[in-house]
Amino acid sequence: MIVPLLCVGLVFVFLCGAEVLWRKRVIRGEASRKSVHIAIGTFVAFWPFLMSFRTIQLISVAFMVVIVISRRCHIFTAIHTARQKGWGEIFFALSIGLLPFISSSRLVFAAAVLHMSLADGMAGLIGTRHGARTRFRMFGQPKSVVGSLTFAAISYAIVLGFFKASRLAGIDDINEVVLILPLLATLLETASVKGSDNILIPLMVAAVLNSTLT
Repeated sequence: MIVPLLCVGLVFVFLCGAEVLWRKRVIRGEASRKSVHIAIGTFVAFWPFLMSFRTIQLISVAFMVVIVISRRCHIFTAIHTARQKGWGEIFFALSIGLLPFISSSRLVFAAAVLHMSLADGMAGLIGTRHGARTRFRMFGQPKSVVGSLTFAAISYAIVLGFFKASRLAGIDDINEVVLILPLLATLLETASVKGSDNILIPLMVAAVLNSTLT
């Protein structure tokens, strides 16, 4: 129980630190939310190497409760998607709990969560900062070509890293998935609204990657 408690403790320390910086106006808006999203999500991606999937699922339920309370009581305001009125944080925690039902592979879990945290987070940061000239709206929500290209590039890197680490899939599977999966994930991220990409993308990625291991 020591390792799970330490992991959860580190997450809350980071959340509290981000909240302090947000309230002091050191970080604001999309930058604050995506920075927390990237840091915590990337850390969580490697939790299966530190604890059991059952423990991770229990923690995800606890996180959902905390997020709901935080939204109602305005506690961790740095992480909430008030601008888009979405439920990305809830979907984030829910997807972590659902992923073990799709695959028992620690590498699949890591790749799926990294799509949710690193690829999506960096797409948001870079798209917001450098994508002003390529912005468009999808179902009423702002997107950018720069952000989508960033997501695709990181997705390709994650998928390639997964196959290099697993060494279980055949070369035909690798070629097909490396070409198609990042494209599908990017299209899904572009079309998703209200933070739903935080659950749709990791579950889709996990399902596809798990199919290559069987």
